[in-house]
Amino acid sequence: TRGELTALIHTVAQHAYGAHDLRRRARGPLEELWRETGESVLLNVPDGGKFIVIDVFESPHFLRSAPPVGLVIPPKASATAWAMLPYMPPEMQHAHLGEAPDAALREHYAETIRHGYAVSHGDVFAGSINIAAPIFERDGLPIGAVLISVPNERAGDAEVARLGALVRATAERLS
Repeated sequence: TRGELTALIHTVAQHAYGAHDLRRRARGPLEELWRETGESVLLNVPDGGKFIVIDVFESPHFLRSAPPVGLVIPPKASATAWAMLPYMPPEMQHAHLGEAPDAALREHYAETIRHGYAVSHGDVFAGSINIAAPIFERDGLPIGAVLISVPNERAGDAEVARLGALVRATAERLS
C-alpha cells in the first residue's frame, strides 16, 4: 500500500528508448559529427505531441551545452520543432503545438525549408545556439532530428552555416 520513489522510471525509460531503431542506426553518424565538430550532438524524436532527446554525445569542451537524455523539448521555440514541424501535415502540427502555427512559426518553417536546417538562438538554453535538421522516413514524414548545440562564443554566422551543412548532411544520411 506504500510506494517508494526510485530511479526505476529512468531505467524503464532508458530501456524503451534504447530499443529505438533510429537510435541504434544513428550512433555511428552522430559520433562522426561529434568527432568532426567537437560540439554536443543530439538525436531528438517526436513522442506523443512533444519532442524528446534520446541520445547525446557531449562536447569535450569545458564550456558546452549538454542536455540530458529524456529532456522534453518545447514544441514552439526550438530548433528541433522548427526542423520537423514544417514537414508534418497540419493535424500533426496541431497535435504538437495545440493550435495552428502562427505567422512567426511559419517564418521559421520557411527558413528551415530554404536552408535544410533550423537555428535557435538561446530559445531553449540561454547562451547556446542549436542547429537541427530533420530525418525523414520513406513516406516523407520526419521521424527525428539531428541537433548540434554550440555556446554562443563559438558560433558566429560562418560557423553556424558550416555546422548547419554538416547537420543537414548527417540527417540526410540517416533519412
